[in-house]
Amino acid sequence: MQSLSWTAHGAHGARQSNGRLFINHASRQGENNLDNFRFDLTSEGDLVKPMEIAFQRATRRAEGYLIDDKKGLVFFWYLGGSAAGLVPLPFKMDHVGAADFAKRWLAEQNYGNEPDHDGDNGKGWRLYNEAWGKIGDWTGSFIAVKPAWAMYGK
Repeated sequence: MQSLSWTAHGAHGARQSNGRLFINHASRQGENNLDNFRFDLTSEGDLVKPMEIAFQRATRRAEGYLIDDKKGLVFFWYLGGSAAGLVPLPFKMDHVGAADFAKRWLAEQNYGNEPDHDGDNGKGWRLYNEAWGKIGDWTGSFIAVKPAWAMYGK
């Protein structure tokens, strides 16, 4: 298991968010498509670096997406599945393009009520996948993003 640590400076100026990301990364040399790749990160700010990590599993390109009320914006590296609502992208999208796409999509989403706690909240995101390195039962899916409150305690 690989562990990454970082300090993020988000849209709230001096406020910092420290995080740790654990990546279950087990493969044989030369294989791009891991069945057990797991990713789950909640943060705010730039999505480029987290997407770069997530896209390493997906042959580094997304070929389609769908939007689901519960799962969020779901990216697909393979269009051969039968997911209802799957939209082919007009070109193969790399992690930088997907991060921008997700950022613009998130800007239009309803985050619901802010959590009530002793601290501040910022509009953030959750970038994740589920069992077998996909989202739900959708063949070819590999990563999803959805709105999430970033919470900062005092």
